[in-house]
Amino acid sequence: MTEQQDRPTTLNTQPQASWRDILQSGNASKAYQTYLLTEDTDEDTRNTLSILADVQTLLREKSWDQALRKLDRHDATNLMPNWSDLKAQVMILEKSAKALDHRDSEEALELLQGVTVVYLLAEAECQRGTAHIFLNEVDKAKACFTRALEIDPKHFRALTNVGNLALEEDRVDDAIQAYEEALKYNDDFANAYHNLGVAYRRKGQYGKSIQHLKKAQSALSRKQREDSRQALGDLTRTRGVKVVRWALYAVAAVIVYIVLQRNGVL
Repeated sequence: MTEQQDRPTTLNTQPQASWRDILQSGNASKAYQTYLLTEDTDEDTRNTLSILADVQTLLREKSWDQALRKLDRHDATNLMPNWSDLKAQVMILEKSAKALDHRDSEEALELLQGVTVVYLLAEAECQRGTAHIFLNEVDKAKACFTRALEIDPKHFRALTNVGNLALEEDRVDDAIQAYEEALKYNDDFANAYHNLGVAYRRKGQYGKSIQHLKKAQSALSRKQREDSRQALGDLTRTRGVKVVRWALYAVAAVIVYIVLQRNGVL
């Protein structure tokens, strides 16, 4: 035998984390993908994990209403007894995001203290990091974005914020890497395209800069059209509910009228 043949073969015997362990770490998307690889075929568990994974995706996109509608269509008390808490805390995230839109960091940070469900912590940390940026607390912001990505490595807004901080520190190559990573997980994210264009301009690569700035403009236009369609759909659904409600009132009134008439009341 040669020396290489005498050397024992080292195998990676470290067990892969179970879907339950992954779920408890807060990464619902990965937990769902891991569950699909197991031999377990419990339909309710699979549906619950699928919904949690979808909600995590929607939170990255700040699609609060869609996330809540998805949660309303399922009740996973067997796997997650605090399902109602999950819905309530998604609404907290929506409120804190609106506070950040007005640059009210103090209100946002206060609201975010109420987010404790592990599947929501990545989004909470991302928002908390944004609040610290507005307060010029860069180190705290970095720590928040790092925690967000530890929970959810595909959180493209957190990655974009990491790039923004790198760009502010003139670490242009690090910024470009973070933006490109963000676009791997959402190839239609206008902010990442725009900031990537800015980064390439700083490097003097004007062709790439213009290319990405144009992509940012196109992505923003698509987002605005999608938001308009979503708003129209919400309005249509609301009006539809009102029409049905008033139709039921009318039917009830007719029934009451007929009953009263037969009994000589009218």
